[in-house]
Amino acid sequence: MSGGCVGGGGNDTPIYEPIPDPDIPDPEGEWSYDTDITWYNDAQTEFLIDTPSKLAGFARLVNSGNDFEGKIVRLTKPVNLGAKYWTPIGLSHDGASFSGTFDGQGYAISNVIVKKQNSGSNFGFFGVNNQGTLKNINLVDVSISVLNDADGMAQLWVGGLAGYNYVGTITNCTVTAGSVSAATKEWNVLVGGLVGFHRNGTIKDCKSINVNVSASYIGEITEDSLWAVCIGGFVGEIETGTVTNNTVIGGEITSSAGGIAPNIRHAHIRGGFTGRVEGSTVYGNTAVITPKIGWDVRESPAKSTDNI
Repeated sequence: MSGGCVGGGGNDTPIYEPIPDPDIPDPEGEWSYDTDITWYNDAQTEFLIDTPSKLAGFARLVNSGNDFEGKIVRLTKPVNLGAKYWTPIGLSHDGASFSGTFDGQGYAISNVIVKKQNSGSNFGFFGVNNQGTLKNINLVDVSISVLNDADGMAQLWVGGLAGYNYVGTITNCTVTAGSVSAATKEWNVLVGGLVGFHRNGTIKDCKSINVNVSASYIGEITEDSLWAVCIGGFVGEIETGTVTNNTVIGGEITSSAGGIAPNIRHAHIRGGFTGRVEGSTVYGNTAVITPKIGWDVRESPAKSTDNI
């Protein structure tokens, strides 16, 4: 399930140091080691979550193979995750993704801190939303920093709310303040303030507010290298599906790649709302970015819309 930004990587390992958010303290420990799953009963179809440990238990269950298909999880109180690093909910497409319904009911989930190196492809509050429904989620102060600088690592899909939304529905969700950044030595990096890669499904009535987004390809560029950087204030790449009535307000977009050489199949694509659109219904979206970042394409066919 790869995106239209298709590529591979180089060989050298450049220096890359994720920049921490100075307003968010460096936490100690991981929420994955402080989980509460006593609330879960497989015979039930609806569940209520009101503590960070229960929310971490939810992530643990999904990442252990429980996709929650046909089940509903509701947040009933604000949750502050700042004491520990967060492990995304649904880390892979095969056997560890989310397919149920998560309703944040508008309560704030604050200080979502994800910092990973060479540990996978999909990162955000959710890693992979696979045919699930995410609604009324209010993330505040996110700090997501991902680096793949080892040989043989897969492409990166990184977003504030979800790294990869596959045939899923996302409605009335907001990411407010913070940063989402990713860098890779090989293949592709798709990064957005809300979602990294959207394929099929629907995203509507969502917002990214004052989220700084950055993406970098850090591998050596040769005539044989294949890579792509797709970055947007809202979503890195949209490949099929519907994305309507969403908003980006504030924040900055930065992206980089190595020197450009002739006859190399590569792309460096960025936009205020999205980096790339293909075969999708995209309308009614707005992006107010400081500074305004335009379209940047090098040797890669791509489709622009009035949302970009």
